[in-house]
Amino acid sequence: MAACYAHWVEGKTWSESGYLDAMLERIKNKGPEDGCSNKQDILRRCQKLDRLFEETQKQRCLKRQSELRILSFRERGGIYMSIDGRGNLVKTGGGNHRLLIAQILGLEQIPVQVGIVHIDGIDAFLQLRKERGERIRLGGEKADTLGLSGETPTGGISNQR
Repeated sequence: MAACYAHWVEGKTWSESGYLDAMLERIKNKGPEDGCSNKQDILRRCQKLDRLFEETQKQRCLKRQSELRILSFRERGGIYMSIDGRGNLVKTGGGNHRLLIAQILGLEQIPVQVGIVHIDGIDAFLQLRKERGERIRLGGEKADTLGLSGETPTGGISNQR
């Protein structure tokens, strides 16, 4: 993510940021990464990420996955977060580029797919949903929209696993 930050905030090219070399190294060591198998794929991905950044900057919001894909389900492919036992949002899955874009642009709300909710965090999760304006009922098919800069009842967004 440091390379993406260097590109979008510091104005470095994708190559100068180290993103291309890092992706090529990961592909060499682990195989295809983020749908990329070679440098050309990586360059296409960079263009796609730049379009996402520019569109989000222009619209001042991240689109829900259902706006991007006809057959999306509960924000799959978007930002994945869980709720820990203290009611904190914890980044636990995909959507890293989307989350970074939202943070760079200072977005106040983002669509997320809520994954695991620790049993001790259920009350905090329900309170968070109530405070943010419930978009769906539990078990619904649309994504929750949670505040990015806002605090959960007992804390903020955590990147701990």
